[in-house]
Amino acid sequence: NCENACLKRAGADVSCMVDERPYRKNVGIVVFNAQGLVLAGERTDRPGSFQLPQGGLDEGESAVDAARRELREETCLDFRGAVAFEFMNWLQYDFPAEVPSHLKKYRGQKQRWIFFYWDGDLNSLDLSKSCGEFGRLAWMELGELVKGIAEFKKPVYQVLYDTGRNFIRQHLAERDKRANAK
Repeated sequence: NCENACLKRAGADVSCMVDERPYRKNVGIVVFNAQGLVLAGERTDRPGSFQLPQGGLDEGESAVDAARRELREETCLDFRGAVAFEFMNWLQYDFPAEVPSHLKKYRGQKQRWIFFYWDGDLNSLDLSKSCGEFGRLAWMELGELVKGIAEFKKPVYQVLYDTGRNFIRQHLAERDKRANAK
């Protein structure tokens, strides 16, 4: 019995192949605003396809520092505020067969997800100074983003939706309660 997929031909096991490649350590970033919308970027290599900012975790770098760096590189948002929420567990997905060559040495990505609250103006972010990952940014409903995400990322985004939407609601309710108490 294989832990990974077994290749089958005519109903017989031909071979069991265990993918020994490591998962690439990565961070994902959820930036949400006062309306509970999340900051999503339209990928330059896949027009019409939006995703959350994410990127590699460098050796010795904390997940929060990597999240701030990736957010700055991909969206030009130089966020210095507090972390609103952080997934302490790694979420992972396997890459499909068609990935860029520099990623082929990895089986997929395992991600730590960091949430930041930012209620800023997207027009203040100049993507011409970014790394070119995104062609445009938009505030989106997290559920809509999950529906349109690439199939191989869908399980991770579903966890983000299931857990993250409740956290975002709670964070905003607490924020409003503090504001009303002043």
